[in-house]
Amino acid sequence: MRLRRMIVMLAAVASLSLGLPQAATYAASAAPAAHPAAGVPAPARAASAITAQTGRVTPLITFSDCPNRSTTWTDLDLLQVGGLMDWCFGGKGIWTFYTPYNEITSFCSGNNFGNLSYRLPDGQLTGFSFKPGRLFAFVPGSHIYQLDITGWLGTFRCYS
Repeated sequence: MRLRRMIVMLAAVASLSLGLPQAATYAASAAPAAHPAAGVPAPARAASAITAQTGRVTPLITFSDCPNRSTTWTDLDLLQVGGLMDWCFGGKGIWTFYTPYNEITSFCSGNNFGNLSYRLPDGQLTGFSFKPGRLFAFVPGSHIYQLDITGWLGTFRCYS
């Protein structure tokens, strides 16, 4: 959805103009792509016990880069050093993110159940449980910590 992407980019610009510390880190980076610790996901690969590029995971969760798609998978928009990334996650399992380079902007649960935890700009860890059809927009400067997908049901779709 172009409108959603425009809103995310405007929020990023606003963060830069307000001088938020994380925004300054992004702006100061000369990296042409995502920071090596953040990683860029390969299409629909199964997670291993430890994935050095993106975080710690427990099988059988999988992920895929999913811009401009309709999917039943959980859809996360993450603002990273290399720009806005649209990632989708499916299957049961837990994905723990490297938070310094994974600013979360929006969430769609797709047809999944589970829990999502994230850090607010002040560092406080918070989160919520979700069921199919949950949409959520985050305060600029929030960083995803962990995604736990416990199951799925139905046909609700996310549109990225």
